[in-house]
Amino acid sequence: MPGEECLPLCQVPKKRVGFRHKGLELLAYNIYTQRDNTKTIEKNSKYVAEFFLDTLRVLGMKVESANLELYPSTEDRDFALEFLKNRVNEDFIIGLNPGASQKIKQWDAKNFARLGNALQPEYKIIIIQPPDDKEIVNNIITQMKDNPMVASGLTIMQLASLISHFSLLITTDSGVKPIAVAMNIPTITIFGLTNYINYTPTSGTHLVVRKDLPCSPCGRFECDNPKCIESIEVDEVLKAVEQIKSLLFR
Repeated sequence: MPGEECLPLCQVPKKRVGFRHKGLELLAYNIYTQRDNTKTIEKNSKYVAEFFLDTLRVLGMKVESANLELYPSTEDRDFALEFLKNRVNEDFIIGLNPGASQKIKQWDAKNFARLGNALQPEYKIIIIQPPDDKEIVNNIITQMKDNPMVASGLTIMQLASLISHFSLLITTDSGVKPIAVAMNIPTITIFGLTNYINYTPTSGTHLVVRKDLPCSPCGRFECDNPKCIESIEVDEVLKAVEQIKSLLFR
């Protein structure tokens, strides 16, 4: 790049590890590891963190755990306590995360509203508002009997601190899930087109709600009939909530 100094040839690392990807790895790496790019459930499917840790394993490093961890600052934890102050007395807080990076991965707002209505008033509901999609949260709130709390405009660490007070996060396949995983909070994930094995930790309490259809998961972001996500019923998610409760309080 103009204005940037290139490393002398003698300073180029002798071992450069990366994923095989359409031949592009030849430009950067001399040691390769295979990431699962299959769109269907295959025998070699595994948790995505394991694929990244494979880049260490091929160098002979010992990996003891694939657990994710986040460490919010004292200020971030204080923020969460202030957010909840005088507003949450319940022992069981459920977070709802309706956002997703792709619209086709979203569960319909009316389903989240029905879910929230079924969970209230027994549980305190906090909805996480996506930074670029206020409409879906507004649609949920207008269909709920009691106004839930809404968390919006949070940094990643503020969100992690808030999620650490949840008893459960119910989410779409999105980046909020690994934050909950890193904070050791149980999750229920509503999956459609995604290979759920790649994004479900093998440890902890993490349940999946999905339809076992011949076309799913496909990994495609365009579909005229996304029944994999649209056919998931509220009652299926509520059953998963009861299952989580039985696991937490047995």
